[in-house]
Amino acid sequence: MLPERSPYLDPMEAAYCDLDATDKALGAVVAQLMQLYLEKQRLHQELNNTEDYETVEGIEWQLKLLRDEERSLHRIESGLQSRLKSTQ
Repeated sequence: MLPERSPYLDPMEAAYCDLDATDKALGAVVAQLMQLYLEKQRLHQELNNTEDYETVEGIEWQLKLLRDEERSLHRIESGLQSRLKSTQ
């Protein structure tokens, strides 16, 4: 059996492709964080415009879920940034 060959021509090309993929993943995380920010902004506006207790509870629950998701994305973002720094 022949050993498995890398799809890259040399180690430098492989490192560049890995760096490019990490950079693209970081861009996707930043885009998701921006979407969360805009959604949180919309919900805060809605929260300020309502006095209905049930609606307020629902919005606050949505905001909590968004904060949880945001924390997860920040951990991913931090990991990707560290990976980029270590390869430069």
